[in-house]
Amino acid sequence: MEAMELLDGLTYMKNAIQWEGQIEWYTDSGSVIKTWAKLRRGMKAGDWTKQRDKGVWETLLVLAEWWKNRVILSHVEYHVDRKRDKHDHCRVPTEIERMNLAIDEMADEGYTDTRVPGAVIYIPMNVNRGLYRACEQREAHGQK
Repeated sequence: MEAMELLDGLTYMKNAIQWEGQIEWYTDSGSVIKTWAKLRRGMKAGDWTKQRDKGVWETLLVLAEWWKNRVILSHVEYHVDRKRDKHDHCRVPTEIERMNLAIDEMADEGYTDTRVPGAVIYIPMNVNRGLYRACEQREAHGQK
């Protein structure tokens, strides 16, 4: 799911906005950050054998070549609203953590919104079919 979000975002920034600057992408997915790093270093054959969402990552590999070193993936802690600090007080989210919470809330609404049909996403070399978060689908198609 998070890899698809990265693919959608980088594709949009490259094609629709024609952005050629640097991007700092925040995600709560450690696996996306680790896989992106492997992709940038050069994945071994064994890594590809074990890789989930191969079509998404193959397309991200093509995009990574275009983006070069202009994409920085940064980790943001997830569900900080449910966590407590060392004094057992509710955590106060940072600005980035608040944005992550807002996106998670929109995604949760998308999971329960039966009005949003499954998405068909065309990506080079593959066609990936399936349901994904409604808010991302609406944004990808320019809908609110």
